[in-house]
Amino acid sequence: MGKEISEWTDLFIYGTLLPGCRLNNQISGCLYHGPVILEEAKLYDLGYFPGIVQEDGFVIGEWISVPPLMLKELDQIEDYDVEREPKDCLYIRKIVQIQRLADGKYFDVEAYLFNRNNDHLLLNRENLETRFAEYRDSDVPRIERPIEHGCYRRYLNEQNAKGGWLIVFGSNLNLHRLESRVGKVEEVKVGYLPNFRLMFNKQSYPGSNESFANIQYDRDARTPAVAWWLNQSQLDQLDEIEGFPNHYLRIVVPFVAQETPQAIEYYQAYMAHPNALGPGTPSASYRKDLKAGYLEYGFGELPS
Repeated sequence: MGKEISEWTDLFIYGTLLPGCRLNNQISGCLYHGPVILEEAKLYDLGYFPGIVQEDGFVIGEWISVPPLMLKELDQIEDYDVEREPKDCLYIRKIVQIQRLADGKYFDVEAYLFNRNNDHLLLNRENLETRFAEYRDSDVPRIERPIEHGCYRRYLNEQNAKGGWLIVFGSNLNLHRLESRVGKVEEVKVGYLPNFRLMFNKQSYPGSNESFANIQYDRDARTPAVAWWLNQSQLDQLDEIEGFPNHYLRIVVPFVAQETPQAIEYYQAYMAHPNALGPGTPSASYRKDLKAGYLEYGFGELPS
């Protein structure tokens, strides 16, 4: 088994292959290593699918490992062939350096980068649209729109919506605290985050001894959480309070509600930027808010 795994390829995925997106079944059986960030890259909505190019910005995605046959199939899906001229490929598979959100460590992996200089795309667009028709959700206009926050699933969440579900697992579990920040909140779902464990490793500021709640990928863990429905103005307010994007990143993660335990939803949550991680201890007032939330929703003892 070890030899077989050593032959697998590490990939950074950021679009329709992600869990909850329409092509995720194409990577069934891959190994997941959790959320990561790619710097010096920008994410674009290309109409039928997203793409990244190497320029100022950042992109949120996941690190996976795939076996040789799956990689070959993904090359076909992404219209990449190592034996073809780059100008004839829609995407180019290249090595990039990602940073793991769990601990800030860097890894070299491969990623499919959008080939802006693709003659096949520019001169034979109708053929390309026919080729990818089976993967489309619906007819959409031809566009190349930048996604500044770098998270494709969040971008999908925000389409034609006046707000969204925000998963909270820290002091915002306390409704009084949350409403003091963003105003009246009414809709709530109680549940948990699968494959994540609660941490207190988000430093207040560099060198500080005070820390805040965060989540870390762990395929064997779960973290109690609630999801609040917030309007766009409230989400914007929290972005400023939580220090997006330098302190916390607002990304999409899985959520299981108590009322629908067999279903996995994909909602937004704040996860610490890896450069903001460090040792520390939550303040007494911060833990008080956390305990109030755990008591309110029957989550049991607060982890130390």
